[in-house]
Amino acid sequence: MSSIDASVLHGEGEGTGARAPAIHRDHPLMLGIRMPLTAAWITVRLLLVPLLYLPYRLGRSMRWAHELDAAVKRRCFPLTERADEHATQQVVPRLREGDPIPDVTVALAGRSVSLPELAEEGRLLVVLYRGNWCPYSRLHLGHLAAEHARLQAAGITVVGITAHSRAWWWRAKGVSFDMVDDPSGTVFDAFGVKALTSLPNRVWGKLVPHESVFLFERGGALIAGDVRKLSSYRLRQSFLSVDALLRLAAPREA
Repeated sequence: MSSIDASVLHGEGEGTGARAPAIHRDHPLMLGIRMPLTAAWITVRLLLVPLLYLPYRLGRSMRWAHELDAAVKRRCFPLTERADEHATQQVVPRLREGDPIPDVTVALAGRSVSLPELAEEGRLLVVLYRGNWCPYSRLHLGHLAAEHARLQAAGITVVGITAHSRAWWWRAKGVSFDMVDDPSGTVFDAFGVKALTSLPNRVWGKLVPHESVFLFERGGALIAGDVRKLSSYRLRQSFLSVDALLRLAAPREA
């Protein structure tokens, strides 16, 4: 069993049916404002890589760079993605249907727990997401949070995992399911969804290139996986809907 340096903010709003997620798609008129800002920041970000390389090589903490990048992206990048009804694997993960859940350990609610242990308690939906800087992730997790009660009613526990969860930020937006940090990328590697390792991404902070969900049966056998290859400039991107997830799980209900 391998372990990751993980942390989680757990329990705020759990089971209270707190307010609906405050994460919504942009009005089409906002695209005219956000798209030029997005292009400008992508350009500035690349131009700053040579300046950031030295402190990175000296072992300085680059967390400030990641926070800056995330703050700018949250304000500039357009939120246009929407749910669809069909599972896809635009990037082929390591796991196949029927495979056991990877035996990795995370810190959840102040205790170390392995993913197989979580799967023993019931069906488990593992969401490997990019972060609050990503408009895709914000709409994806907002959709899951809005339908969280339906997933719970079907006996499905949701756990979100990323390199930098910033769980407090998601809680403030109305997302209440468990969120775990995986800064070393151990969980992503175990699922076969590796983090980006190019120089710009190392300098600005490890980033996850793909958004994915994996639905496991009670006991840990994979029911289905959905992995989306994302783009910084494509507007017509989608994620798997909760309706589709519930259909995938329904034939296995007792």
